[in-house]
Amino acid sequence: MLLVVSLNVVGPVAALLFVKRRSGSWRSASLACLLSATVLAFLLTGTVGWITVFVQMAIQGEFRWDLAIAFPTMGIYGIGFAGMGLLYLLPLIGIWRIFHRRSFEAATNRRKVLVGLMGEGRD
Repeated sequence: MLLVVSLNVVGPVAALLFVKRRSGSWRSASLACLLSATVLAFLLTGTVGWITVFVQMAIQGEFRWDLAIAFPTMGIYGIGFAGMGLLYLLPLIGIWRIFHRRSFEAATNRRKVLVGLMGEGRD
């Protein structure tokens, strides 16, 4: 479950940077960030939570109402974790962009990262 929570926290910001690098558009990157912070986080955490509860109930041999509410409950927690990840990682991305713009642009643009970091091609 720790891996799922970690993916929920880091996933939206990673999706933002990855899609910005691949598409070059902040608009599509922000849509990917919102999609991963809501729908994907809900589905991933809800599914893992449901499977965990199902396995625990199968081991105990009794099935209760907990199984019915496990998916939506854990999915809502996943959205919360993704939102918390956005709240504390987006300001760090902004600080990175302000204070070290060259490496930020090299990491988010389609050109080669080493060219931007090494300063090759400058006059």
